[in-house]
Amino acid sequence: MRRMKNLKGVLVPMVIPMFEDSGLDLDGTRRLAERFLSLSSVNGLFALGASSEFMHQPFEERKALIEVLARVERNEKVITAHTGGLPQEQVIELTRLVGKLGLDAAAVIIPNDVPQQVDAVKGYFQKIAATGIPFTVYWSPIASGHTPSPEIVESLLGFRQFVGLKDSSRNMVSFTDICTRYGQTISAFQGVEMLHLASLAVGSTGVVGGGLNLYPGLLAAITEAFRSGEWERARTLQRKVNESWYSLAAGKAFRSICKQYWKGQGILEGTYCREGNNISLSGERMKEVERIVDL
Repeated sequence: MRRMKNLKGVLVPMVIPMFEDSGLDLDGTRRLAERFLSLSSVNGLFALGASSEFMHQPFEERKALIEVLARVERNEKVITAHTGGLPQEQVIELTRLVGKLGLDAAAVIIPNDVPQQVDAVKGYFQKIAATGIPFTVYWSPIASGHTPSPEIVESLLGFRQFVGLKDSSRNMVSFTDICTRYGQTISAFQGVEMLHLASLAVGSTGVVGGGLNLYPGLLAAITEAFRSGEWERARTLQRKVNESWYSLAAGKAFRSICKQYWKGQGILEGTYCREGNNISLSGERMKEVERIVDL
């Protein structure tokens, strides 16, 4: 089961549209997923992570979103769904649902109540692995105090269901160690788009980052330039990514901006966010956003 052939490249951590009453825009979610998966620059989705505001989504909502994603035409692209961040029995149930409905893999964050010791982390994932569903480990400082390490990765390799990881810790030393040791065995995704080029140099499999909701083409172009040896072009594109993210993330409202952009494209209706600021874009600000869009 190791090293899934399609688990690579640009995975969009798609935002989840919501109405002002905080209800989910499920039709908008489906249309947005379909739109991303239709793009040549996109290899798949990393759904229900921090960009999706999983921190504020209870079990039943997560279940409904997984069911929607399972009905999306994938065109041989991958959809992974984060099932973690809930009581373990619910994590296991959602992970089984991912497998039952035919999604490619579950992603699971390590809860704070699990001790930092390697054996404790391995014990937590033993129950996840027992579902038989491929899973990736999701390291995010937003929701967990756990940090990635080669020792944890080594311990999890005993589970054939362990196929990859997403590292949003910004710790390039640890990420480099993991990629150089295990990058040929599992899929290692950089979760900070500003580190994409640096991560390619040490063997990352791909990238997942909030800005990909608007400019996945930029990240795909960096990969292409890197692989073809166009170093200056790759560096120029990476600078553009960094500048675009800083513009998009100003005011902690990137989810709101992304949702408003996609509403303007007729893809979704709900632009409310439970995490971050809800803002109304001026015409000039929308023009600024449109200048950084690369689909």
